[in-house]
Amino acid sequence: MPSLREKILPELILLEPGPERQRMLAYAIHGPRTRIAAFLLAVVATGLTVLCDKLIRSIPSTWSLLIIIFLFLIGFGMVMWYTRQDIRLRLRTQLAQTGIPICIPCGYNLTGNESGVCPECGTAIAK
Repeated sequence: MPSLREKILPELILLEPGPERQRMLAYAIHGPRTRIAAFLLAVVATGLTVLCDKLIRSIPSTWSLLIIIFLFLIGFGMVMWYTRQDIRLRLRTQLAQTGIPICIPCGYNLTGNESGVCPECGTAIAK
């Protein structure tokens, strides 16, 4: 049964557990865009807190906290989704560079594919 990490990043299933897997995962997670996304999350959270504090004064106080939390969760979810997609793309690129047949845009396992086209997304695959 796949671990939680493998459910979140299914590309890890193609790698045997060990130091190479850990190295590839660390490289994918600690990329520059991941740091930018974390910074943006902090900026968005601070901005939403300040903005909501000024704009929601006319709404009853019981709703204003819920609106702030809701907007923060939406912003947090968007940044986390983007970060996950970026990490998965970097993992796929590393897998392709090591010779594991995988479609970089969609992540489809291309083992045994001889057509040169990904059956999932239709992307032409370089041999």
